[in-house]
Amino acid sequence: MRVRFAALLAAGAMILGPAAVAIAPVADATPASKAGTRKVTAKIVKKHNKLFFQGKVQDYKKKKLVIQKATCDPSKPKCKFKKFKKVKTNAKNKYRQKVAAPRHGEWYWRAMVPASGGYDVSYSGIWCTYTLGQGDCS
Repeated sequence: MRVRFAALLAAGAMILGPAAVAIAPVADATPASKAGTRKVTAKIVKKHNKLFFQGKVQDYKKKKLVIQKATCDPSKPKCKFKKFKKVKTNAKNKYRQKVAAPRHGEWYWRAMVPASGGYDVSYSGIWCTYTLGQGDCS
C-alpha cells in the first residue's frame, strides 16, 4: 500500500510538473508500531503486620505508575478500577506501596503502567485483600 501510494504521488508530480507537488518521505508519514506491553509483576506481602503491594516493571526505571483499587469484583461488568496512588519505580525497576484490607468485603488491587517508550498501557495481575472471616476472594 505504501509503495503504491508513493508511486501515485511520483506519477502525479511528473504530470503536474516539479513546482506543483512536494513529496515527503513515506517512512515519516506513518507512526511507529507499538512493541506490545511491558511485563508487570505484582504480589501482596505482609511485613511487620502491614500489607504491601509490590512488584517489578520491565524497562521502567525511576518512572511513575498507578496503583488501582476496586471495591467490587472486577470480573463483573459494572465494576471499575479507580486510581489509589501514584508510585515511582526505583533504579531496579521495582515499586512498593502500603495497602490495606477492608473491615467487610474485599478490595482488589493492580498496577497500571501508562503507555510510553513504544509500549502500550500495561497491567499487572489482580490481587485481593480481605479480613479473615469477613470476606472471600473467589
